[in-house]
Amino acid sequence: MRDIERLAWCLLLGACWVKPAWADEPPILRYTTYVLVEVAAKPTRVTFESRPYGALHTDYVYKDQPSYTVIGANSQVLDEVDGKLGDKLTVNVLAAAGDFALVEAKPGNNYCLAHPDGPHGFVATENAPMNVVQGFGKLYFYVPKGLTASSIFFHAFSVKEAGRVLIHDADGKLAAEMEDDFNEPQAVGFRVPEGQDGKVWSVSLVSPRNPDWKLDDCKVWLGGSLPGVLSLKPEWAERLSRPFVVNWRRVFDCERESPIAVAQWDRPAEKGESLPAFSVGLSAEQAHSGKQSLRIEMKLPDKAADSRLLKVFTKPVEIRTLERVKFWLYGDGSVRKLTIRVRDQSQEHHYCPAGAITWKGWGEVAADFAAAEVSVSGGDGNKRIDGPQVSLVIQILHEPGQPTRSVYYIDGLAVSP
Repeated sequence: MRDIERLAWCLLLGACWVKPAWADEPPILRYTTYVLVEVAAKPTRVTFESRPYGALHTDYVYKDQPSYTVIGANSQVLDEVDGKLGDKLTVNVLAAAGDFALVEAKPGNNYCLAHPDGPHGFVATENAPMNVVQGFGKLYFYVPKGLTASSIFFHAFSVKEAGRVLIHDADGKLAAEMEDDFNEPQAVGFRVPEGQDGKVWSVSLVSPRNPDWKLDDCKVWLGGSLPGVLSLKPEWAERLSRPFVVNWRRVFDCERESPIAVAQWDRPAEKGESLPAFSVGLSAEQAHSGKQSLRIEMKLPDKAADSRLLKVFTKPVEIRTLERVKFWLYGDGSVRKLTIRVRDQSQEHHYCPAGAITWKGWGEVAADFAAAEVSVSGGDGNKRIDGPQVSLVIQILHEPGQPTRSVYYIDGLAVSP
């Protein structure tokens, strides 16, 4: 963890607690979460309040001691501080850190609260989610200019732990609401009406209405089209997020012609084995924007016992550089794993895991080749995505026990930078 450029991949960025953190109170943090603080040529301080697991629960005692690491704007580790469970500790962030810094808070299985002196936010990206306990009131996030839709992801991984998500636009109007157990990562999607882009929105995670569910542990991260920062104040959200806005370029329009060059299974059928089927083409059955999308149907034999990989290759894409790929996918909750592959000009292949299809309906898929753990093979071996032309490959893995027939729709395929 300490040997990689954590700042880059993060953002592309005592007394018993008897209630969740609401209003201007900071969220209760658990496991590992990154606090983004503004430095701007002057030192700042972050006071952490450590609390034991027993402050909220009486069923177990964890001995984990908190630790905090200061990371400068150039990804250099500037300080490492060990705290003591149940105590307050102030971490100093020197001006030499740059315009901003990250403080990695690691309370382990216990909890902590972060109280920075000045403007700050909480990193909430797929690679570095915000880990919270008992939800939160309004946290603010910046919606970049030109964005028409996005998603926020939630994962309450323990059984019967759940929540209700409320997303409000810049005028305070409810834009999306969902109550779910979030046992698998779930995308809560929302549309951005005209005039609501380039502004600050809010998200809340509150107690579920279902009496059999309770609000407790949850991982939270923003979709790939949003800067991965959540803040307690609207002005902080915009100020801290602007440096991390990603410029996307849409590379295929499903309104005119199919973006796909070829699709194929990873291997031919064995002797006596039924061949899986697929069909790929434009369809008006579903569309995230416009009137058409790319329809992908997978159909496997009812008794298929082995894993199979469907590979869908796009036509060539003109690039100078490429770090990220995103698109909208209409999912079926099948939990099939996605991998986005880039085949560059030298036939070098870059594989980026893009999660699993845990949602139903439209959800945002993003692959960050600059931040994620990418595997590389073949080609010239320079481990760099080289143009001027590349092909994108959407890989969908079928495993035993998953549905033998699925239909997916893809729209809004874009790259950055």
